[in-house]
Amino acid sequence: MIIKNGLALVGLPGRRTFREVSIAIEENKIAQIGEFRELKREYGGEVYDAKGALILPGFPNSHMHSAMSLMRGIPDGLTLDEWVKGYIWPFEKSLTDEYSYLGAAVATLESVRNGITLVNEMHLNIESVARSFEDIGIRSVLSVPMMDAPGSLYEDSKSAMEANRNLFRMVERSSGRLKARFGPCTIRLASKNLLEMIADEYREMKKEGKRSGIHMHLCEVKEDVEFSKMNYGMSPAEFLYKIGILNEDAIFAHCVHLDEKDISLLARSGCSVAHCLSSNLKLRSGLANLPMMLSKGVNVSLGIDDTASNDTADMLREARLVALVHAQFSGFVDAPIANRILECIYSGARALNVKAGVIAKGYLADIIVMKRGLQHFPGKNKIGELIYSADGRNVNTVIVDGKFVIRDGEFTNVNEEKLLERAQKASERIWDIVEKRI
Repeated sequence: MIIKNGLALVGLPGRRTFREVSIAIEENKIAQIGEFRELKREYGGEVYDAKGALILPGFPNSHMHSAMSLMRGIPDGLTLDEWVKGYIWPFEKSLTDEYSYLGAAVATLESVRNGITLVNEMHLNIESVARSFEDIGIRSVLSVPMMDAPGSLYEDSKSAMEANRNLFRMVERSSGRLKARFGPCTIRLASKNLLEMIADEYREMKKEGKRSGIHMHLCEVKEDVEFSKMNYGMSPAEFLYKIGILNEDAIFAHCVHLDEKDISLLARSGCSVAHCLSSNLKLRSGLANLPMMLSKGVNVSLGIDDTASNDTADMLREARLVALVHAQFSGFVDAPIANRILECIYSGARALNVKAGVIAKGYLADIIVMKRGLQHFPGKNKIGELIYSADGRNVNTVIVDGKFVIRDGEFTNVNEEKLLERAQKASERIWDIVEKRI
């Protein structure tokens, strides 16, 4: 395939620029970038005319719980613990495989429409969620919420570990778009024994040449810090660094309540952070110190979290909020801010060890096409206009793994309308059940 007649964001991180080029795709990778006439002589297949639109790498979403889309409409003004215990746990107890599939499908339809092509997902019914990802055609890194605290998901550490091993086995049988990670849920819900078992198994896999990774919530609320200091005599970051969970293949969501010493540990370990600003603000969790993390060299990416706490799956809306809030309240003066935030979006690919997020030869062909017009992108500062003016409604075409997932506004693999109808009915049934339990 060749994509022609577009203004493409090309180049490596920190050196990206918009250029009028054509892009040749072979199998699932970008084969070459250049003039259309030259590419046409060397590469066959279909020619897709972008008609002057912007061409960008697809957006990674570094932290997501997709099935929660069925719980949109939870009252606001709640803290995280009130939100989880009052609504999310009753919701999860009501989930069937079908509900998990439909909830994930709704979130994924919205995500892809907004240009998201890679999702870092955590969910208990992970096989059903993975099936929705496979059907729609998105790329994903999967984990189950590993927890063994009394009253939580698994009876003991061994059960949680076996659930994660089942996930790794499932991914081996799936398409190449799926990967798996260990998913210790939080410092309060995963015991010391479970965390040490995860660290040991991660190290063993790495010795065998099997690169996995870790996906965990870290210091989302103050209670996480208080728990760790009471039980382990140190902050969560210090404890996780000590046992080997804080490492270069780990991504930590939220990271709101970290001090400078903690952030230095994150930088030293080489781990990544998923900054989930909308969710943190809505649940009154606090404001992560993004400027300090970036200044110390932490790889910070952006996460939607879920569409019950965000409440959208629009990465550009999230990026705009991040830019505005941190410019005002965090003293973020790393100008131009829009360029820095754009790199945060695409840092998600690096965080997940996926060779994407860049339009360059050899990278995965995960590409989006965004319509232009006087309303959006009229001037020369295209990156600034992208962050502050555009949103997911500009996305017209989405390619994942070298294949169309949305072509000129229409999904290619699934019937969007029928999926949404089924999900609407499922959401109504779920809410009836949840309201009886709260």
